[in-house]
Amino acid sequence: MAEGTRLLSGHRSKACRGSNPSLSARPSRALPRRSGQVALLATLFVLYGSFYLCRANLEAAGPLLIAAGKFDKTSFGALTTIATFTYAVGKFVMGAAGDALGARRLLALCIAGSVVCSLAFGASGAFAAFALFAASNRFFQSGGWSAVVKLVGLRFERRRHGTVMGILSTSYELGNVVALNVSSLVARRGWQALFLVNPLLFALVGGAAVSMLGRQPRREPERMAAHAGPALPPASPASTRAALRAVFRQGAFWLAVTLSALLTFIRMAFLTWTPTYLYEVSRAAGSAELSGSIARAPSFPPRGPSPRSWSGPGATGSVRGGGRR
Repeated sequence: MAEGTRLLSGHRSKACRGSNPSLSARPSRALPRRSGQVALLATLFVLYGSFYLCRANLEAAGPLLIAAGKFDKTSFGALTTIATFTYAVGKFVMGAAGDALGARRLLALCIAGSVVCSLAFGASGAFAAFALFAASNRFFQSGGWSAVVKLVGLRFERRRHGTVMGILSTSYELGNVVALNVSSLVARRGWQALFLVNPLLFALVGGAAVSMLGRQPRREPERMAAHAGPALPPASPASTRAALRAVFRQGAFWLAVTLSALLTFIRMAFLTWTPTYLYEVSRAAGSAELSGSIARAPSFPPRGPSPRSWSGPGATGSVRGGGRR
């Protein structure tokens, strides 16, 4: 009798597992669905690319600000240096803030802060105010990438992290190209329009993307565990310090830091000064059309500017050196 009861209960448990996939011993691969992950990836791509609407507008406004007498080239360079340094410092602060607030709230905070600071920059008139709002804007902008990385860790399977990050790493390049082309159209209305239209577009696109993130299904730990690999023990302050000490002792780490800093220097110098340079080359050739110079900045012609553009009145002073800085 007891043997029959055990056989009956075993048969029922198998039947239950067969009728309810969530109770099956075999892990489900239905979550997160591939279509949902593609939509999430596209949302994150557009979201981070839209950050450049309130970042590339400063470089696009450079020639107009200099022509309007708001800056000379030295003060504009100082302004962008302050902003870039604040961006670097913000990486440490905003990364920790993401752990406390959560990635989605951090993204909302960064978008709101960047929009407000960009609008305030457009209403400024003194160098101190320009520097304050440019630096504050970059401070809020610094949290965007860390929030995106955190979302990838939470909502994508670990075995796909490399592929996902490889795709997302192109968002800031394409976002910068799109933002500069949009800025080339907006700049026809003057430099202040770049700090009105661009922030409003950023608020619209970024806000919509963040709201879409709220509708994405969250990862279910018990069903994702099969894909995530072995569980890691929770990190303690002591283990974190030990891990950092081990990393800091590795030469490869410092090599990567040095190369990253040098590449950032080249990239920021190119993106900051290319619109101004192309504008001056065009002006020396007899054309002072700014929007074309901004649009060409992210796709600088491989053959370089025409030699004829170096030979106009004032070309030596405005392009090669000397003149107003």
